[in-house]
Amino acid sequence: MAAAACNWDDALIVLSVTSGVTDLLLNFLFHAHRAGVDLAHVRVIAYDNASRSVADGCLGPGRTLTPASRVVLGDYIYGQQSFFKIQVNKLPAVRRLLATERRPIVFSDIDTVWLQNPARALLSRSNASFQIAPDGSGVHARDPTKRDMGCGCFFAACNDAIGEDILKRWDAATTRGWHSPHGAAEQDTFNQKVLAARAADVRILPSRSMPSGRGNPKPRAETVWLHANWLRGNKQKKQRLQAHGFWQPRCPLHAST
Repeated sequence: MAAAACNWDDALIVLSVTSGVTDLLLNFLFHAHRAGVDLAHVRVIAYDNASRSVADGCLGPGRTLTPASRVVLGDYIYGQQSFFKIQVNKLPAVRRLLATERRPIVFSDIDTVWLQNPARALLSRSNASFQIAPDGSGVHARDPTKRDMGCGCFFAACNDAIGEDILKRWDAATTRGWHSPHGAAEQDTFNQKVLAARAADVRILPSRSMPSGRGNPKPRAETVWLHANWLRGNKQKKQRLQAHGFWQPRCPLHAST
């Protein structure tokens, strides 16, 4: 654990987007803004001109980041090579931003809705320098002794030596093995290589606050986010968010909220 609390209210929020999911980006921004998140803190890894245009049009110029490497885009669906490469690319982008800005970093998938500001509702309640969402494996296991592992869908790194080292280890391990036959290697390598080595410095966030989308759980008072995962295809993700009443794919800075 870190000796002193990180200033999570000052964190930069990093998102990844392609032209095929700009509506998910806008929906994320709409609800983050509604939850009290300062969108001036948002940075977007944009993989094409169309997604860069949408991000700049909502947030203003200078908020997009260049990917670490080019990706031949598919439909950004789990199981496709382009999906896994995009997951890998977020790590060097986050590391560069942490080194240049010297501010905490929060990464989030955009097929999510923030119902509360994670910095205030969750991250600031711990001195851990690295915090990560649970993958849901413990909650859904038949073995009561099994615990959740980390999910690459959401993580927060403090701008200190511990946060930097964990990101460095994760990036290095993922770069060596992203083409794993098991698929989402950035998550696999975190749990197999990084978590095993730095478990004392990592906080896996409580599943009651950051539930997996597996089983389509309903939001509760303590729920910080809603995640439309365990679904294949963006159409199904949008339908899930619509069914929960959280589908507003429009820029909150250009609309009355």
